[in-house]
Amino acid sequence: MPRFVLLDLTLASANPNLIIFQNIFQVKNFDFETLLIQNLENFMRCPFCASVETQVKDSRISDDGESVKRRRYCAACDSRFTTFERVQLREVLVIKKNGEKKIFDPEKLKKSIEMSVRKRPVSELQVEKLVNNIVRQLEMESETEVASSKIGEIVMASLEKLDKVAFVRFASVYKNFEKPDDFQKFIKQIVK
Repeated sequence: MPRFVLLDLTLASANPNLIIFQNIFQVKNFDFETLLIQNLENFMRCPFCASVETQVKDSRISDDGESVKRRRYCAACDSRFTTFERVQLREVLVIKKNGEKKIFDPEKLKKSIEMSVRKRPVSELQVEKLVNNIVRQLEMESETEVASSKIGEIVMASLEKLDKVAFVRFASVYKNFEKPDDFQKFIKQIVK
């Protein structure tokens, strides 16, 4: 039966007071050095020099309350960068139309929604909330694999409530409109 232990370790070469959660099984001669090396790989690396000696300078909860924004500083190359943290309930796989499976990327979803709402009276906070609601909905599904068409339908339903023009823009790409008649037919359907 595994035991869960919280260790407080100090490393001279990395961040002091490194806290590591570990799962210790009833095994003699547990190798703590290997554990430390493995966990060093999980530190936030600097995107400029790949150093693990980064420090959090400022942490703030996002406006939507769903993530934490952290300003970080790298002592090795004197650079600053921002990271975002959010809870992930489960990993979702997207099944593409061609059958290919990819890990769901909320940033890709956000970018497509931002393109749809471009120059519309929709705030960044509204987009964040919309994306977070869709992500939560997908993570709470009983299935870990979701068809891309289902994601598209969820986005369309959400955008229809938020902004009709953004809804039509998204639909034009999602439904692959090729000529002006496609727009007219679609608009007639939604006006009814």
